[in-house]
Parts: sequence; C-alpha cells; structure tokens
Amino acid sequence: MVAALEERVRAGVFKSLVDFCGRVDLKRVNKKSVESLVRCGAFDWTGVERAQLFSEIEGALASAASLSRDRAAGQVSLFDMLDTPQPVSKRASGPTVLPWSPEEKLAAEKELLGFYVTGHPLDRYRSLFESGKYVALANLAEQVELGQRSATVEVAGSLVAVEKRFSRKGNKPFAIVTLEDLSESVEVMIFGEAYASGAALIEVGKLVNIEARVEVREEEGVRVSAIQVKPLKRPPEASKPVALKLDWEKTSVAELFEIRDALLSSPGMRAVTLQFEHRDGRRIHLHPAEQFRVAWEPPLEALLKRWLV
Repeated sequence: MVAALEERVRAGVFKSLVDFCGRVDLKRVNKKSVESLVRCGAFDWTGVERAQLFSEIEGALASAASLSRDRAAGQVSLFDMLDTPQPVSKRASGPTVLPWSPEEKLAAEKELLGFYVTGHPLDRYRSLFESGKYVALANLAEQVELGQRSATVEVAGSLVAVEKRFSRKGNKPFAIVTLEDLSESVEVMIFGEAYASGAALIEVGKLVNIEARVEVREEEGVRVSAIQVKPLKRPPEASKPVALKLDWEKTSVAELFEIRDALLSSPGMRAVTLQFEHRDGRRIHLHPAEQFRVAWEPPLEALLKRWLV
C-alpha cells in the first residue's frame, strides 16, 4: 500500500473511507485492495463496523472515480488548484448491515495478514485449555512414553488449514489439516471413520476437539492421526460478559481511563458490560464496542477486581 502511505505523508491522515478513496491513486489501489484493508481492520479507527464499511466500498470508489473524471476534464475547484484535500463527504445513509462475528473478523485477519490482530479465535476457550482437559499441542511428543510406539490423546483447537484428497487405493476421501491451539500448531491426518463422521467439521475456521493417536518417528517427528473429530464446546463462563459495577455519581474520568486501559491490555473474545448505579437505585447498562472484548486472565482480573460484580 505504498500509494496510500505516500498520500498520507503528502496531505495528512485520512478522515474516512470516502476520503481515502478520493485521495489515493486508483490506478495503484484497486477495489480488491480496499476490500482487503477493510476486512483486516485497517479502517477500524473510523468507528464504523467492518461489514458496514465493506458494503460502502463500491459507492466510495464510484464517487472517487467521478471526481477523478471531473479533474481530468478540467472541472476543478479552487481547493483542487490549491492542492488541498476536498472536504470529506458524509456517509451514505444506506441500510445498516449486520456486523461480522468476531470469528469472521479474526479469520480475515489471519487470511490477509498471516496473524491475528484483535484477539485469537480460542480466547473464549482459554479456561478449557488451562484446565488440563486437552493436551497442549506443544507437548504432544512428551505423551509417548519411552518404549511405546504411540499414545492416545485428546487435543483441541482451530483448523487453520484444510487440504482434502482422495486415496490412490480405493479413491477414499481423507484430509490433512493444520490444528492450532494457544501453544502451537500441528498437522493432523483425518481418514476412515474419523473423516466420515466429522466431515462437516473439516473446514477452515472450525473449532474442534480431536481424539488422536500420536506417534513419534525418528525421520518424521510427531505424527498425529485423528480417531474422532467433534465440535469444541464453549465453556459456560465464556458466554457470559464480564460485568463491571460503577457508581454513577462517584466514578471519575480517571477511573474510566483506568478501566479502558485495562480492557485494552488483554484483547480477546469475551464481552464486557458496564453497570452504572444511581443513588435512587436506577441502573444503566452500557456495552462497550467490540474492540474492548477481552481474554479473561488473572492479570486482567486483578486490574479490575474492585469493579467486578
């Protein structure tokens, strides 16, 4: 996105998606590029949901193209002659678009950037992994005891890559997937009954738990084969928002900034609710934007302890 960086240096920060499309050289930045920027969160600073912005890209580009044609035809304004950015157009009052889910946003970040920005798909399942219910992928080799050829374990995570094939013998379907948890990623072979019963789950982005056979081979290292594939069930507490209780009359601006900084220090998937209480017993519930979703861990709990309900 060299063209965008050059324009930002030349004329200052962008003010909106429309401003961006109107200022960058559309011969160097096409529609697909703008779509990718929106999908990976590059325009989150606007405060507009990614899905809503995505729906407005075509209109923004059309407006920019029209302005470009006017300039080429000599229909320029005083602002153009002074090389000053045009005033930012107001957003179109089109239909509101259903926001993308946190999982959809994270999948786009991973696809386009190669890493997650606003959290991890497994953040809301962190308590499950920390409970010891599943073997961490980073520790798979340790599960095969000395003198044994293999071990049966239960692992869980997100499928970040899926390759489906057919066997040479019998033309039977199987899959080679990459499973990722909070510690590591590993390749897993899924065939036979495991493939047949879990076929609907063998897709990129699916959260699964797998009963698997682990082997450690000198040439290949750790080899993992699925015995059974099941959907990963969300822990009950992960579905509940973190509730913070504040006094409407006494809570200071400094405290609100403290809470904000604490939430931003632990990005994740769990929602947060602010419960303000009046002296007369009235309550006001506020739901912060999705950028304030958190990964609920001991350090964050310690920071917010005095406000927890």
